[in-house]
Amino acid sequence: MSNGINGNNKKNLSYKSPMIIGFLCGLLTLVFFMFLVILSVMGKSVPGQDRYLVIMILGLGSALSASFIGGSAAAKGQIPITLARNNPISFSVGGGVAVLIIVLVLGYVLYSPQNNPDSTPHIDAVIQLKEKYEGNQDFKLIFANIETCKPLYKSWDGPFTYQQINSYLNFLEHIGFLYKNKKIDRDTIDKALGHVIVASYSYHEIRKYIDGIRTNAGQPLAGSDFYQLAEELSKDKEKYISIIKNCQ
Repeated sequence: MSNGINGNNKKNLSYKSPMIIGFLCGLLTLVFFMFLVILSVMGKSVPGQDRYLVIMILGLGSALSASFIGGSAAAKGQIPITLARNNPISFSVGGGVAVLIIVLVLGYVLYSPQNNPDSTPHIDAVIQLKEKYEGNQDFKLIFANIETCKPLYKSWDGPFTYQQINSYLNFLEHIGFLYKNKKIDRDTIDKALGHVIVASYSYHEIRKYIDGIRTNAGQPLAGSDFYQLAEELSKDKEKYISIIKNCQ
């Protein structure tokens, strides 16, 4: 009698152990993807080139869970080989292997850069612009004068030559050009250099200088891309109200 009871206990343990292992595999896979979601909320998503690693983890986790828990699936197909195109190898698998193949195929098709556009190129472009701004001493000195409402152009009792001011304005115009052509987005520019663009646009001497270029140099569109971007950013008046009113 006792042997019968012990035999049943052993059967129950041998039956439950795979289920426990399958549960743990599924739980670890779930925790991994929950961690990815948290990182995504924090703005740190998985790079597009590394998507295969995510798909592989999902496939293995699903396959192990299905194998141990007792789920079943089947996959059939053909594997084309270059040297035997007319006679491809046929395959038919079931259980965890089938789950692995199905998840890998679906992951490859559905989880693609085309369906999940990455904003990294925008961010990288703005980072490069900000580094260029911060690495140029003339730019920082010009902006310091703008913030304190001091003269800029030497002909107007300021310290800067027309070459220096032109270089500064060309930099701002280039940002506007990239924005107009959708190479960088508004929010990323706003976070990195929004205050520089709005303050420069609002400063009366900058406007006077650009008006002079348009009139005297015969360039009616001078600064147009810079102006367009600055006007877009200036719509957030609650954020930039003090800058806009400072030196108008």
